[in-house]
Amino acid sequence: AGGETFTADLLIGADGARSRVRDKAGIPDGLRDTGHHAIVTTIETERPHGACARQVFMDSGPLALLPLFPEEKGGDGYQCSIVWSAWPHRVEELLALDDDAFGVAVTQASGNALGAARPVSRRFVFPIQERHASSYVGPGLALIGDAAHVVHPLAGQGINLGLLDAAVLAEELGRAREAGVAVDNATVLARYERRRRADNLLMQNAMRGFKLLFERRELPVRWLRNSGLNLVNRLAPARQAFMHRALGRAGDLPRTARPLHPRS
Repeated sequence: AGGETFTADLLIGADGARSRVRDKAGIPDGLRDTGHHAIVTTIETERPHGACARQVFMDSGPLALLPLFPEEKGGDGYQCSIVWSAWPHRVEELLALDDDAFGVAVTQASGNALGAARPVSRRFVFPIQERHASSYVGPGLALIGDAAHVVHPLAGQGINLGLLDAAVLAEELGRAREAGVAVDNATVLARYERRRRADNLLMQNAMRGFKLLFERRELPVRWLRNSGLNLVNRLAPARQAFMHRALGRAGDLPRTARPLHPRS
């Protein structure tokens, strides 16, 4: 605002889905509408959340209950932030409800997992859009996190992907410094993009597939989906593979993200 100018060898765009850094660099963001809107608010529940995140998948979209402030961090353990993703017409129906009726809707949709729920803040709505930048890097530039890619929030993977971007970029810049190579070297930045782009695209496509799978209403599709998920849940190796991917412990991991005990 004061007209002061800063210069640097490398600018890292970490400024979110509507990244001005990405836009100023002229990098297309590959915007794609998912067909879902999301309601975000805070609820208070009858039973404590136990610092455990919960998610319910419905035809119209997933409902996530994200625990806020457990007792050991100064909270009472009864509040959750919710993200309810659904078709736009379903979102309009939910917004039209008063607080009491909306609390009942949350309680029913969550299968009464935490008892009766009631909202304790305003409800906000935003469209859910996917983005994937055509390039993560440019001359003296690297994009990370939502500035580079945005996935559907149905499995909460956005934060994992962003942290892995940051860790891989830091690792590549550290290697460059140790080798006496400039941090804005095109080869250094290309290596970062190569290590992260494929994994991020895989997760984005997986989230898209999960959304499509759960909104299909045909009985044969629902039977195959539920049977397949039950089978994966019973097979320890398959279950572990899914868990490792969801925890961000699969793929080309940076040293800082590798498990201390890989076999555990």
